Amino acid sequence: MRGGAQPSREAAISGDVIGYYEVIVHHQVAFGQQPVKLGTPGRCRYCGVVDTLKFQQIAHAFPEALGNNWLISLDECDDCNGKFSVCDAALTEAVGSVLTLGGVPRKHGSTRKFGRSSGTVSVMHERRYGRRHQSVKLKGVAEDLGFKIGRGGEFWRIRILMLDVAFIPARAYKALAKMGFALIPEQELRHFESERMWLLGLSDDEPVRDHHVVASFGNIGSASPLVTGCLLRRLDPTLPIPYMLFVGCIGSICMQVAIKADVLDAHVPSDAVCRVNLQWVNVIGGPAPPVFRIAYDHRVVWEWSALTSMLQPVEAMLLTFNQRTLEGVLEPVFR
Repeated sequence: MRGGAQPSREAAISGDVIGYYEVIVHHQVAFGQQPVKLGTPGRCRYCGVVDTLKFQQIAHAFPEALGNNWLISLDECDDCNGKFSVCDAALTEAVGSVLTLGGVPRKHGSTRKFGRSSGTVSVMHERRYGRRHQSVKLKGVAEDLGFKIGRGGEFWRIRILMLDVAFIPARAYKALAKMGFALIPEQELRHFESERMWLLGLSDDEPVRDHHVVASFGNIGSASPLVTGCLLRRLDPTLPIPYMLFVGCIGSICMQVAIKADVLDAHVPSDAVCRVNLQWVNVIGGPAPPVFRIAYDHRVVWEWSALTSMLQPVEAMLLTFNQRTLEGVLEPVFR
């Protein structure tokens, strides 16, 4: 996408959600756009503080370390912002290497490690003739580097090991839930009082009704500088599906979680978010062509309730490279 291009206000949504959910909030912002400011300033939606001196810092609705420079929360006080940073860091450690592979810079534009880039393998992003290119350079014997290369006709298949980064899943899950909570319209907040109190607790051992994350991936090798936040609200109150679904996309990864409503979700199974069949496509471009589409697939469900550290969920990336066209496709390999 070229700098200054305006993203479409719509996403292509398909799957079982059609007819069962309505979109009530949808923000899609990208490189070249002005920040989108959320919430009413002066009162924190988390702790309720109204002291103007407590709102001096810029609070990012999605973690800045994941590449979000556009969605800003005006109703998140400095104290809550500082507390949530612990959870944001865990989420960054969980998916950061995938974003780095797609070319998403970390906070303040510094370089995040990917794979074995600090040693015998390096990954480079550069622009040529106005387009971004990516290259992988190997030093030494492929087998010794953890690479597996198989040739079939004109294609090469290369297995690229990811960096062994540890994170605390329960904290990463809370970061995702907080991202969704930041988008809830003020008139809907009364349904999520227990969720607000759980977020405020910031204690890993506090109970939550589920820790399921549905993730999907698109354009892994060339992620657009894009952030999407969407809330879907259930239409039929009797259906055993979550009242509120949050869908968040940053670059090449899309994640969805249920934002738990108090009474409205009392009849909903704890793993209901896993059963919602949602296919998400981000549509980027103006009213006239060309239009760029990012389709997210390779769907996987993560259960992020662990209170102790575990390795980030993507073990490797499988690169299928066409020697004739010089094009490649990356697919995640999960642990």
